[in-house]
Amino acid sequence: LLILHGIGFHSYPYGKISKYIENDSVLVYAIDLPGHGLSGTHRGVIESNNDIFTSIDSLIRLIEGENKYSDIYLMGVSMGSVYALASAMNDSTASHLSGLILIGSPLRVHRSQIVHFDNISCIFPLIFNRKRPFLYLDGRRLESSVNDKEYIDERRADSLSIHYLSM
Repeated sequence: LLILHGIGFHSYPYGKISKYIENDSVLVYAIDLPGHGLSGTHRGVIESNNDIFTSIDSLIRLIEGENKYSDIYLMGVSMGSVYALASAMNDSTASHLSGLILIGSPLRVHRSQIVHFDNISCIFPLIFNRKRPFLYLDGRRLESSVNDKEYIDERRADSLSIHYLSM
């Protein structure tokens, strides 16, 4: 199982999953996507989607090389699910995958999430100052999407998480 995290997050917290499902027949891998966690690139900057797809494909091939006859499942969470789906649609990657697990996939966004007062405040930074932070990932949006107070507190205190976005 290869896990792809969501935007602003990283792979470390998914180690908890491995404690529950990893055994002799299931191995859990996770990656810090470029621009996130300890990926080795500038945190918060995603230069290109190609960098992300190359990282995913390289890790899939590494997993396959270490586990010749194993099935490989790609699990994506939120933004990671978009990359997982796009990777699975790539013929060269798809041929190495046995399946997908998509969690919190933003494939269809409800109009209430688009037509929202907070989104109006995003327009001005997009037009006038693309480097100014305009979207806080662990603010009210996090509270409205997660019910686990402990998770919210850990996310806010996490030094590897990205706490805001700019364009």
